[in-house]
Amino acid sequence: MNILRLISVIAVAMPLVAQAAPVSADDGRELCQAAAQDGALEVMVDNLMASGRFDYDMAPELLTLDCGGVTLIQSLINQAGAENLEFAVIDLGIDVNDPLVPVEAGALSVVQYLMQQAVLAPNPEARQFAMEYMQDFRSVDFNPNLQLVTLK
Repeated sequence: MNILRLISVIAVAMPLVAQAAPVSADDGRELCQAAAQDGALEVMVDNLMASGRFDYDMAPELLTLDCGGVTLIQSLINQAGAENLEFAVIDLGIDVNDPLVPVEAGALSVVQYLMQQAVLAPNPEARQFAMEYMQDFRSVDFNPNLQLVTLK
């Protein structure tokens, strides 16, 4: 095999090797349980990172985990889980403008999903929570990751 062909094979294979493994079913259940308790999601993710079972590349998957028929982000909105939502989005470095939350018509960004939930969430408290976080996540003062996104 000539060197150019070898380099092209390696270049194609590298992204496959570098991709994070999906969250296991057991870890997913534990993450969903942790999301139901203030501050517990961060502790659980830190433990999974320490054991090599979670990394920052998996952060978008975290928000879309199935937690008993709803996504983790929906669960956080429904229970107004501010501390856990801030951790999942800000501390894990989610780009709030990247489409990642699956809906029937495709995928919405975190901000778009919060905008949708400001109208559709199951109760007034959840709708208000979604509206507040939609605005907060778009503020550089609240979400310093926006500065990093603009530098891309």
